[in-house]
Amino acid sequence: MQNFNSTSAKRVNMAMAVTLLYVPLMSYIDGRWGRGSFYYGTQFLYFLSFLLAVPSALRSINNKVVCFVLCFSFVLLLSYIVGTDSEVFSLSFRNICLWCAPYFILSISVRNYEDMMMKFKYVSVLMLLLGLLRTFTLDFSSDTYSQDLGYDVLLPFIVYFLSFMREHRIWYLIPILVSFVLILMSGSRGPLLCAGAGAVLAYFILRGISKNVILYLFLVLLAYIFYVTYRVEILSWVLNAFESLDVSVRSIKMLLYGEIGDDQSRTHLRMIALNYIFDHPFIGSGLLNDRSYIYGQYIINKTATAYGSYCHNIFLEILMQFGLIAGIVIISIFMERIVNRIRCSASKVEKEYIVVILTIGLFPLFISRSWITYHFFYLVLGMLLSSYNGKTSWLQSN
Repeated sequence: MQNFNSTSAKRVNMAMAVTLLYVPLMSYIDGRWGRGSFYYGTQFLYFLSFLLAVPSALRSINNKVVCFVLCFSFVLLLSYIVGTDSEVFSLSFRNICLWCAPYFILSISVRNYEDMMMKFKYVSVLMLLLGLLRTFTLDFSSDTYSQDLGYDVLLPFIVYFLSFMREHRIWYLIPILVSFVLILMSGSRGPLLCAGAGAVLAYFILRGISKNVILYLFLVLLAYIFYVTYRVEILSWVLNAFESLDVSVRSIKMLLYGEIGDDQSRTHLRMIALNYIFDHPFIGSGLLNDRSYIYGQYIINKTATAYGSYCHNIFLEILMQFGLIAGIVIISIFMERIVNRIRCSASKVEKEYIVVILTIGLFPLFISRSWITYHFFYLVLGMLLSSYNGKTSWLQSN
């Protein structure tokens, strides 16, 4: 990590901010104009912004990172050899190289957390603008939903929630509210749960258990009582407002009719995963091979493929892939690293950074997505494998 000076740190942070923005930007371009020259030209700029930061980022590679990459590559290769669906591996490998690897490399290199959080705030504003464009210019019918939109605006929600907790500026409530409304308009339930989990995590990590908790719990209880009392009136008004804007009303209808917790498809997928786990306590399926098994047991719809057939829960997915015993060991090590990373944080701004990364990179994996191909999860892996914890100065002379 020699010669990792302030310029290198800021270059990495800028690349991180730019690559975060390219996810919703390219989704919008794809939905608006398709995958033509404009789309691939934008993809080239994404790669260019990453490559400019590579010389600085590579200085952060340590023995833990090298060991992880080698182990991951070996297990992936072994899984491919014993696997049955080459298309799944081909699509997944492309996704890992195109999106996941850049986030991983940049994440292990973040040093200046204060600068990174500031760049998060700027990027969040642009993400909200893109979210509004995607909501009102792309063709979403009232009963469809977009998980991508909901998960993309998790970043501005949690970033400005943390900013409000720290600075208590009223105008921060505007991006928080806009983010929350866009999550509702996305029609997806998962981002709603992730936003709530992120807010709870932010409060307890930054404030801990104090006397104010009782007051906040009382206010939350009052708000819940008010919601339950006037639920039909509130949600009916929101439903009419969303229908007049011609946006997705899926989440609102589920809340209104008490169906927000109903998910027979995911329940069925998880039961298949549990049955497989207990039938294979010593040897799992290997990486990605669990998808072929799930696809063979349960085809979600006529257009489903093995690539998209996973159990929508990171812990169950790991247990399926590595077996019950090895999976428990891996999950235990993973959770210990998270707790230790939070405990060893040197400052509040570093804790805020950790909350952001966990909210956008880990929480969605308990509801949807796959840890192998979900690009934001590699931000979590990079953060946990980084040898830097903010206790020593990141300013070093050339």
